[in-house]
Amino acid sequence: MYKKRSLAAILAAVLLLASCGQSGSESDVTSQDTGAQTSAEQTTADYLSTIEAFDFGGEPFRIVVNSMSDRPNLHEEEHTGEVINDAMVDRDRKIEEMFKTKLEYTAYEARLELSADLRRLISAGDDVYDVIITTPYEGINVFALNGMLSDLSSIGTLDLSADWWSASMNEAMTHNGRTYATAGPMALCYCYSPYAFFVNLNMAEDYELPDVYELVRSGKWTLDSMTSMMKGISEDLNSDGAMGLDDRYGLVTTLEAGKAFYLGCGQRMAVKTDSGAELKMDGKSAIDVLEKLSSIMMTDDTICADGKISGMGATSDAKIRFFLEARALFTASPLQWGVINFRDMKDDYAILPYPKYDEAQDSYYTHMNSYFPYGIAIPITNTRLDETGAVMEAMAYLSQTTILPKINEVVLKEKIARDEDSKEMLDILFENVIIDLNTIFDFGGSARLLRSFAVGESENFVSSYASKKSVAEADMQAMFEAYEKLG
Repeated sequence: MYKKRSLAAILAAVLLLASCGQSGSESDVTSQDTGAQTSAEQTTADYLSTIEAFDFGGEPFRIVVNSMSDRPNLHEEEHTGEVINDAMVDRDRKIEEMFKTKLEYTAYEARLELSADLRRLISAGDDVYDVIITTPYEGINVFALNGMLSDLSSIGTLDLSADWWSASMNEAMTHNGRTYATAGPMALCYCYSPYAFFVNLNMAEDYELPDVYELVRSGKWTLDSMTSMMKGISEDLNSDGAMGLDDRYGLVTTLEAGKAFYLGCGQRMAVKTDSGAELKMDGKSAIDVLEKLSSIMMTDDTICADGKISGMGATSDAKIRFFLEARALFTASPLQWGVINFRDMKDDYAILPYPKYDEAQDSYYTHMNSYFPYGIAIPITNTRLDETGAVMEAMAYLSQTTILPKINEVVLKEKIARDEDSKEMLDILFENVIIDLNTIFDFGGSARLLRSFAVGESENFVSSYASKKSVAEADMQAMFEAYEKLG
């Protein structure tokens, strides 16, 4: 059952995403080996039997959720024939049967509206919702700072160490042994939140560029190799003497990609310590990375979709047209761009992790966009924590085992990834997901300052950060003091 809050656009987006699972891919899913399918079903049944099936006696399980037209978390109430929609319906019906409940979603398109309404309700002591699903930034962080979230680690029916919960989010949102929020595929948008690196393979072939897949496999996919491949790509196509919206670029970025590049280079903005956390944006290695990124981005080889494009008065579709029209070799964007915008693209393309700083770096790392609604928490007004934990555990497990495979295999790997190599790259991309503490809280505006500099939209990071650092540290200290008040 849904409480309607501007759901027309949300449900339209769900249909759009779910439709990616048709045209042959559905038959691939349903034609799997019967024995393997039976085994998987048995495994699911066995694990669910270990979760205490509290009897809600028909009372609703209430979820307040942020879901937008391009960042969906919801599904229709009935089967429609679309693979992902129907998998979510089946998950919810299984939960309702298991717990003798009815899942009730209250949906908001605007995260700030959700935050404002929920803060008012929690402040009044109203037990209105069992679970919150919203953005880490301007959502989960706000509730945490106001002491409005329950300690998930104290709920015996939740196993936060399980694969269906994000270890990185758990670490970021834990203080003094108390965990205030988590993340995972229970929120559909979690699957579309990673930042990915798209490569136009037709252009790469035309320019006789190296095999990008082999670069990744060999550990040689670095800032240097990316930069060398971009050289000679940019061109003033309309011959007006200036690089603009109608020209070709080596790389199109977004502002948020600044964080993705920085974290992809093995850096962190904030690191948890025994006493709390420490900001890490002005150390030597951090500055080396940022200055290298700035030197790359402050050229005509790149254009920032959220910066220069908006400054030219262009509409948001300009963000994607460069790549769709083969006027960008690389696009640095959320995976969600590919899900929604690139699946019908004429040219072949690859999906890669973000480049490493250099070949000495041990792994590739992936930034999760904190403006996407994948944060999961329980309001402090919730009076049935054990029951809520059990429902969350079952929903998360079913999402991991029955919905995520369909997203990965039907949508992400079959409709975005054009070949077996890109499927392998997607696995690498998801292998080391990083949810940095400062991407959640943006202490003193320091995360936004860093991302802007990293994509060439601002200058003088060192002096600008120095002027903000004391405020950022004070904001971080205030966060820990807010946690301490909770006990």
